Amino acid sequence: MSNTNFGFCIDSQGFKILTSGSRTYFTSCFLKLLAVQVSNLILFTVGIWRIKKLMKKSPLPKNLTMNWKYYLKIGLLVILLGLKAVMAYFSTKLTSQKMVNSVTVAEIISVFAILVGTAVHHYESLYHYVGSPLMLLYWNFNIVVLGLWYWTQVEIFTFVGPRKIYFILSITEGVLILLIWLLELFKGKKIIEYVVNVRNNGKELCPEQIANVYTRITFQWMFSLLKTGKKRVLRIEDMWRLPKYLDLEEANSRFDREWKKEMVKYPNNPNLWRVIARCYGGIISVSMTYKLIQDLLGFSQTLIFSQLLAFVSSYAFVRSAHQPIAKGFILSAIMLLTALTQSMFNHQYFHQSFYTGINIKNVLTAAVYKKSLNLSNSARQSMTTGEIFNRMTVDAQRVSDIITYVNMLWSGPLQILIAVALLYNNIGPSAFTGFGIMLIGFPITVTISKRMRKLQISQMRTKDKRVRLIDEILSSIKSIKLYAWEPAFIKQTNEVRNDNELKTLKKYGFSYAGQSFVTSIMSFLVSFGTFCIYSFFDQKSHGPLNAQLVFVSLSLFNMLQFPLSMFPMIVSFSIEANISAKRIVKLFVSEELQNDAVHIEEFDREAAIASRDTEGRNTDSELLVQINGGTFTWGYIKPEGDKKNLVNKSKMTKTEKKEQKEEKKKKKQEKKDKKAKKNETQEENLFDDTPVISDINFKSYYGELVGIVGLVGSGKSSMISAMLGDMKKLSGSVKMKGRIAYVPQQPWIINSTFRENIIFGQPYDETFYTK
Repeated sequence: MSNTNFGFCIDSQGFKILTSGSRTYFTSCFLKLLAVQVSNLILFTVGIWRIKKLMKKSPLPKNLTMNWKYYLKIGLLVILLGLKAVMAYFSTKLTSQKMVNSVTVAEIISVFAILVGTAVHHYESLYHYVGSPLMLLYWNFNIVVLGLWYWTQVEIFTFVGPRKIYFILSITEGVLILLIWLLELFKGKKIIEYVVNVRNNGKELCPEQIANVYTRITFQWMFSLLKTGKKRVLRIEDMWRLPKYLDLEEANSRFDREWKKEMVKYPNNPNLWRVIARCYGGIISVSMTYKLIQDLLGFSQTLIFSQLLAFVSSYAFVRSAHQPIAKGFILSAIMLLTALTQSMFNHQYFHQSFYTGINIKNVLTAAVYKKSLNLSNSARQSMTTGEIFNRMTVDAQRVSDIITYVNMLWSGPLQILIAVALLYNNIGPSAFTGFGIMLIGFPITVTISKRMRKLQISQMRTKDKRVRLIDEILSSIKSIKLYAWEPAFIKQTNEVRNDNELKTLKKYGFSYAGQSFVTSIMSFLVSFGTFCIYSFFDQKSHGPLNAQLVFVSLSLFNMLQFPLSMFPMIVSFSIEANISAKRIVKLFVSEELQNDAVHIEEFDREAAIASRDTEGRNTDSELLVQINGGTFTWGYIKPEGDKKNLVNKSKMTKTEKKEQKEEKKKKKQEKKDKKAKKNETQEENLFDDTPVISDINFKSYYGELVGIVGLVGSGKSSMISAMLGDMKKLSGSVKMKGRIAYVPQQPWIINSTFRENIIFGQPYDETFYTK
């Protein structure tokens, strides 16, 4: 123990983490001005944001929140506030100069931090039913730092006079913080019972929603489900209700709202990624923070490992200067805590990323399904059921996958840069050998990725063609069987599947194998080349290769393997996801059914029956279906811009005759001509606004059974479609009352019981169906 402490840092060690010398302990400036103040800074920023967020919620009943625990906790915080002010005064007398030092500054800042903490405790008690994650972690961290601060005081002080008083006050501070932490940890069951019974209408909450921060970190809230799954097979009744952040109804409404904003702001160029960023930007930002902390902790672990190897090396020779044994224990403990903390952030990152990806997949699937129900006839002709199904499954899954791993797009290059920088610090310019090898390999990887992108686009087109063909075969299976056309269609299907799709898959597999080979061999070449160059050139400047240099370098090279292998893969995933996003957007911007084609009103059955006249004649209140002067078409009227484009295309076909004179472009031009003519005729068919049925007048009253009779192709089915709003209304009006049930000409049943086909997923009400 020393009595000659002086300077701003009372142990004269500066801002080092550990002291240098015969005794090893954590320095005062590191503990009080770095460790504590970082936690205070987080409390200031996150605490104020948390208070603003809580104030937007409805408060809990005061008889449940403002109980003896609340008043005791606030009282202890007030006592702690006064204690810190007294400690700030006595901290000026810790050194012989009796001046403001690092401890004094830390105590003054802590006074303001406790004020913010008291406000957070107050609002968390009034508005939230679980212990505050921010304050639990803040007090927990302060307890750990206080324990280290006690150790530092024992090492640097002789406990006489003001130093003894300050040490006693520090012990009292630790006791107060421990009591506040315990009161926040155990909040009480009555508040949770109120939330379940009143706010959640008696429905049980997901355990994750009522779990404190420690239970969330360790995923302890899942233990009950895991125990049940260990004993028997899980059933649907074992599952909990989804928490709010996974609720599909809320996610769908938020996505629909943001998509409408996107269409208003960018009507000609909507972007799905912008919509996802607005809907899930906050969650993705939190996962980015988790990923950044995890990466930094990984490199911190390597630096601590380097210090531990230096400590071990000091005992390699008997005459060498041995470092204090306490330093070895401290470094080992820090390395263990760093690994545990890194694992904690890693699991939280993956948990948040995966549930965000699942949520986005569900939202996109629901959005595609809703859009498919509202597609106009012309839009349906340009997009088959199989293509729509591909967007609901394949494309939605690819967008979901890239959201799950999107952080690798910035984390991979960041890890590579940090690893190369640490390697340069460790072994000098030889580190650039590995960096040069990576620069050589990166263009190869990019080239392979571009090839994979082209193959993916070709594969999606072939897949759509195959699905369209299978759909046509299944819809016409009776005719195919009747006329024995099976061999011809089997041949056509095999051509699409074997000659096109399987060949593309084979090429894609070879490209993927080449990409995997390049990325795997690069990590070996980087380490091999770096050590060879070091042995020839940098051995004099950095010394011979020893255990510290080799093991730390190998550790950094191992950390390089993951980003080097994953980054090209994520780039290819991003390319595929971008293609899928464009395909989904193409569906979203497709034309929908006419909104004002049918006017639907409510129908009051009892009022309609009561309004009948004495002679039993129908009245207007009984009128259920009415068409006045209706003229309908299956196509839609072309916008002026589209007509101009068609005219320009026809002009281009005239000029193409001149271009046929060029021999080199002749074959390509002929293919373009055929394709342009085919697309033009298809487009004209889609844009056909010729009336199919004209000047329709029709009425149907309550209780009537009406049959429409006519020749084949006279428009019977079209008239029913017009009543349903499936056709484009050119003139007239259509009015419907009540709910509509429609049985199509092509029946569709689910592969289940007769009852399930009737109730269609709804609960079975025996009393209702008995009637």
